[in-house]
Amino acid sequence: MQLPSTTDSRIAEFARLIGNKGDVASLQQHLKEVIEGDVFKGSHRSGQFLQYIIDQAIAGHFDSLKERVIGMELFGRSASYDTGDDAIVRVTASDVRKRRRPLNLNPVSIFNRPQAQHIARVAG
Repeated sequence: MQLPSTTDSRIAEFARLIGNKGDVASLQQHLKEVIEGDVFKGSHRSGQFLQYIIDQAIAGHFDSLKERVIGMELFGRSASYDTGDDAIVRVTASDVRKRRRPLNLNPVSIFNRPQAQHIARVAG
């Protein structure tokens, strides 16, 4: 018997959240306050990134949260852009992680999968 992966658990947590409109509204309000707060004030790009990945996760679009897709959809890169030469997604994800640390940002935190997938995690 194979145990569910951490990613599967996080997706299941979000699926549970998506089923409760009150929780979604609470998460969206909290996210708005965080992005408009002092910690994210200095980086519009990091706020956009955080909003984008949370919106995509709420919509259930987990498989599309890959580095190349985020680069194209959020940052306007072409489909042929080289993720090895253009690290905008990785750099922005790193910046978001640094910015959220002093906030002890719950219920939202960000992690980076080895396959360059960025998924929002709902803390239990």
